[in-house]
Amino acid sequence: MSFLDAHLERTKIRIDLTETDAVYLFEVEEASDEVFGWIISKVEDLQEMVAVLVSLLGYLQNRGYIASYKVTPDVHTSVHEFGRGIDDNLKLSSPFPDKEVARLLIDYTFKEIVPLDPLRDLEAHNFVAPEDRKYQEQHRQTNVTIFVAFVALVVAVVGLWFNHRALKQQEASSAVQTEADKTSHAATEARFATESTWIKDIQSSLRAIETAIHRSPNGGHNNALKSDLGDATRPPAP
Repeated sequence: MSFLDAHLERTKIRIDLTETDAVYLFEVEEASDEVFGWIISKVEDLQEMVAVLVSLLGYLQNRGYIASYKVTPDVHTSVHEFGRGIDDNLKLSSPFPDKEVARLLIDYTFKEIVPLDPLRDLEAHNFVAPEDRKYQEQHRQTNVTIFVAFVALVVAVVGLWFNHRALKQQEASSAVQTEADKTSHAATEARFATESTWIKDIQSSLRAIETAIHRSPNGGHNNALKSDLGDATRPPAP
């Protein structure tokens, strides 16, 4: 359990394989309230650390991230110690408050931990689990789909707006053209009416002249003039 040594300053952990039990040994000069307070705080911190550590090892092993196997202790004895306390000054001890934590610690004390490929893959992906990576990829694809759909919707709305605007412009142009056609038709009708009135006036004048000729005593000359007037008023041959 060398990874615990950094947190075992002035402290050792003694495990008894026969009794399946463990105790903390503390290096102190003399007992005092301050020392007891430090021991209590130290035990709480170490208990939490050991509990998290053995739980993590169990989790990794159950998930197939690590493998472990027991090794034979270098010293053939049932009592083993590790930590950074000086033996001559280890004057106070404290049992493990949680016996289950002590049992788990003893279980992993003489085990070799072997990292497996899934753990290496987990490390390569910043310790994001495969199922989390799959969820993140699906989430990313969903976001891309939503974005594409949103862009398509915006394009469709803009297209509809331009179509509506073109239709309005076409209707306005048609209305202007219709009004222009009406104005042109009215002008043509007015011109035709003016020309018709002018023709009628001419015809009336000619009839008046013809009447005056008939009433004139100069018959032969009048007949010739009548013939000329008749020719003048007679529509030309097609």
